[in-house]
Amino acid sequence: MKHVLKTALLTAVACSISFLSGCWDLVEINELAIGNLVGVDFDPETNNQMVYYQIINPKAVSGQQKDGIKAPVYTFEAEESGGTTITSQMTDYTPKKLFPNHYQAMIVSERIAKRGMLPLLNLFERLYDRRSNLILFVTDEPMRDVMGTYPPLEKLPGNDLRNLIEMQYKSVGKIHRKCRVKDMLENIGASKSTVVPIIRIFGSEPEPNTDRYEHIHAKNGNLTLSGAAVFNHDRMVGTMKLDELPYYRLLEEKK
Repeated sequence: MKHVLKTALLTAVACSISFLSGCWDLVEINELAIGNLVGVDFDPETNNQMVYYQIINPKAVSGQQKDGIKAPVYTFEAEESGGTTITSQMTDYTPKKLFPNHYQAMIVSERIAKRGMLPLLNLFERLYDRRSNLILFVTDEPMRDVMGTYPPLEKLPGNDLRNLIEMQYKSVGKIHRKCRVKDMLENIGASKSTVVPIIRIFGSEPEPNTDRYEHIHAKNGNLTLSGAAVFNHDRMVGTMKLDELPYYRLLEEKK
C-alpha cells in the first residue's frame, strides 16, 4: 500500500512540474546595464533633453579585478531630438538592458531647475521601475564635466554623493535627508518648499579618468557641496549658503 501511495505521489509531482513554465522572463545580471547615477540637462539652443547615464563596470568593482580594468563606471550620453527617444538611443549603443533600480542619485542642471521640474517628475512617476528615494542634486557646472568626474574614496559616484548627504546630516546637520525625488513630489502637493543640495567641481578642472587614483591631492577636481537650491513647488526660486542651512532646518522643525 505504501509503495502504491509513493508511486502516486511521485506521479502527481511529475505532472505538476510539467505544467510549470519556469523563469521564462529571467534576465541574467551580465545582460543588465546597472545604473548608479543619472544627470539631466537640456540644450538651450535646440531645447533637446539630454540625459547622462552612469553605468557600473562590474569587472572593476568586483573583488577579483583584472589587471588593466580600472574604470568603475562609464557615462553614456543620450539626446532626445527629432522624434528619437532617450530609450531608443540607449539601445543604439548599449548592448545591455538599462536597469535603473539601483540609481543612488539624480543631478539636474540649474537651468532645468529654474525652468521647472514638473515635466521630469511626471516622466519619472510614469516609470514602473522608478526609484523614488533618489537623492536630488542641482549643479551649475557643465553636466558633462560633473558626470565625468571620479570621486577619490568611493568607487561609485552615486554612492559617494548619497554618503556625502548622510555624513552631512549626521555630523554637522547642514543638509537634510529629505532632498529626494519623493520629497519634492510630496512637497509639491503640500505647497511646501524643498531644499536640494548644490554641487560643484572643486578647482578648475574635473577628473575624467582614473589617473586621479595615482596622486595624493584628492580635493582638486572632486565634487563638493557649495550650497542649496530652494524650490517652490517644482521651480528653483533661490539659493542658500551652507552656513545658513542649520538655521533653516531649525526654523522648519519649529513650524
